[in-house]
Amino acid sequence: MATKHDTKKQLYILAATILGSSIVGIDGNIVGLALPAIGGDLHANFANLQWIMDGYLLSLSALILLGGSLGDILGRKKVYLVGLAGFGISSLLCALSFDPTMLIFARVLQGIFGALLVPGALAIINTSFLPEARGKAIGHWAAWGSISFIVGPLLGGFILDIASWHWIFLINIPLIIACYYLTAKWVNEAKDPEPRTIDVRGAVLASLSLAGITFGLIEGPAQQWSLATITALIGGVVLGTLFILNESRTKDPMVHLSL
Repeated sequence: MATKHDTKKQLYILAATILGSSIVGIDGNIVGLALPAIGGDLHANFANLQWIMDGYLLSLSALILLGGSLGDILGRKKVYLVGLAGFGISSLLCALSFDPTMLIFARVLQGIFGALLVPGALAIINTSFLPEARGKAIGHWAAWGSISFIVGPLLGGFILDIASWHWIFLINIPLIIACYYLTAKWVNEAKDPEPRTIDVRGAVLASLSLAGITFGLIEGPAQQWSLATITALIGGVVLGTLFILNESRTKDPMVHLSL
């Protein structure tokens, strides 16, 4: 029977996972509203503005499988905390950006560390809740994650009405600090019981495959399906096939094909 302390602990763990992954979701769409202000302030052209949005989505999508695998091997709490710290630092770099190149670089960094948070949050729930409570916890996590996609534009609009675009990134800092505290205090470390090595070849193939497919789908319509975007899509599919072959043959696959 769960004690009052256990219930309180699980509530804080759920809050930490929801908050961490929700920040990633909010930053995926809150920036769209600020693009006119960013473009005017930084003298950014259309291509710059496009990559301020797409650089984040590209790195997040390409590395999300690797992020989950690193948590399994190195420790889910440890990787989640690294993701939070990195996301906070990259958010600060976004806020302090003085030209489009710096902002694009910082946004790519945000996506990289966000790729540690989203699978990390779900992995922490899986290891922190008993099977009978796990489904409900995942339901809450998924529901609040969906709400974050609605909150993003509303929050962005409110911030832009009262402050500069820099604050859409600075608002992340106190949220990340709160999430870091909850994770450090309440989440227990967990990783796969059997020793595993990092599937470097699989990680490279998966990342390049997802990057190629994501790039092709994002840039294809904008570039009227140019040779570069079609090549990226085809290359992504080919590398994805090689990834599956690699996972079927390697000793410690990043993704078990039985899933």
